[in-house]
Amino acid sequence: MQNPSIVFVVLCMMGCSHGHPAKEAVANEPTVAKQIDPNYGSEVLDVDSILLNRSIPFRSSVDGITAVLGNPDSIVSTSHECGGFFEVDQVRNYYYGRTRFEVYGDTGVIRNIDIGDARFRLTAGSAHLDSRTSLANIGELFPRSASQAYPIKDEAGKEVLLVRLKAEPSSDDVWVLHFQDGHLVEVEYWIPC
Repeated sequence: MQNPSIVFVVLCMMGCSHGHPAKEAVANEPTVAKQIDPNYGSEVLDVDSILLNRSIPFRSSVDGITAVLGNPDSIVSTSHECGGFFEVDQVRNYYYGRTRFEVYGDTGVIRNIDIGDARFRLTAGSAHLDSRTSLANIGELFPRSASQAYPIKDEAGKEVLLVRLKAEPSSDDVWVLHFQDGHLVEVEYWIPC
């Protein structure tokens, strides 16, 4: 017989997962983010070097985001107990497909980029991250992190390889690069509780 305490913990963890807002009207970090150790590695993909579509920095004004991307497909207000960029109770999430910006006041930050959506690509200095980016490409830039990629199952049950990179040298925040079928499909900015 299974230990009842273990079963309870597993059931609690399963109940904490969140899906896409169109399905649940809840916007939060994906389930896979809960498995990330914030003390991982020393290689850094610095937030200050990130540009979405060569023009939107990691932290931008809402006007700057909408000037480039137009009005969001949806805006979902959510409460955060932890894991939010802004240390406030209520934020808005601007969605462009599955790409998400966390917004408070007139400031938005990149939280999830659906790299599989041809509308989006990231640059970080001379590095270009788009749907053609392979794990081998990331290995050339971040060899230690790429060599420690690990598989998980996504919400649809498909295998995804995750690569984690620190977002700033002195921060616990990490970028999580999601690879499926050998290519980058999502870039997530993950914040520990």
